[in-house]
Amino acid sequence: AKTEELQGRLERMFELYQGKIDEFQQNAPTMTEEEQAQAAEEIQNLEARIQKAQQNSQQELAEYDAELKKPILEKVKNAIQEVSDENGYDLIFDLSTGAVLYAGGDDITDLVKAKLGL
Repeated sequence: AKTEELQGRLERMFELYQGKIDEFQQNAPTMTEEEQAQAAEEIQNLEARIQKAQQNSQQELAEYDAELKKPILEKVKNAIQEVSDENGYDLIFDLSTGAVLYAGGDDITDLVKAKLGL
């Protein structure tokens, strides 16, 4: 729903942009140089607004995604902590991040899954 909302907003902006371009192309032959320059500036301003809206939408989606994942990640973190405490582990590495300092030891993935009921 969030993606569709943001996509709809961008589509409306692009339709307005395309309409301004079409209008400019149709009317340019009868416009003065000043009117053409003004119309071109308006189109450029709209382009900048669209770019900014795209950037804002990407950031908003990233924040929304992080907020949705937060409770799940918290449960996983708690399960990892419980498994670590129950089994006496001092260090746990997240291999998905690629920051592995030591590749030996036990893989606790199945223990964490069991703790989560998966």
